[in-house]
Amino acid sequence: MISFKNKFYLYFATRDTAMKIQMIGVATAPVRTNFNRDQWTQAADKPILYPQLDWEGACIEGASVIQRGNRLFMFYAGAYNNAPQQIGLAVSKDGVTWERVSQVPFVPNGKPGEWNSSESGHPHIFRIKMEKRTCFTRATTITAKPGCSRRKRCCGMGKPSNVKVENEKKCVL
Repeated sequence: MISFKNKFYLYFATRDTAMKIQMIGVATAPVRTNFNRDQWTQAADKPILYPQLDWEGACIEGASVIQRGNRLFMFYAGAYNNAPQQIGLAVSKDGVTWERVSQVPFVPNGKPGEWNSSESGHPHIFRIKMEKRTCFTRATTITAKPGCSRRKRCCGMGKPSNVKVENEKKCVL
């Protein structure tokens, strides 16, 4: 859950009616909510992010969202556990409409026989002292590049060298 534009956004996993495909939805409440059920409404009448890329398989889950400037960045798990599950990254200006930063995983699983060959899924991101960003996964930790700030054009997440970010501007944190 994140507070953004005077609302709370609660991201959740759901499945299609056949219980095969897992996807992400979002509900919102006023920022001054007392968290009563009647204050929450679904912000869209369809999933806001669902599997579309081969590496995402039939599952997108585990959304973790952070605000940087006027945009939200969502780190999510793609594919079911051990399929392998990998981490994707999407960006939004409104908290409901999301665009993937790349067609490949932001944090891929390892090669066969490596310690994270089965997955690198279920990310979580949070802010520490307002300047340092850290992305935790089950298998690894990625810490922001030293000296990276919003004024500098850098992908502040210290992305792995084997990940190609197709539009670096999207990835400026």
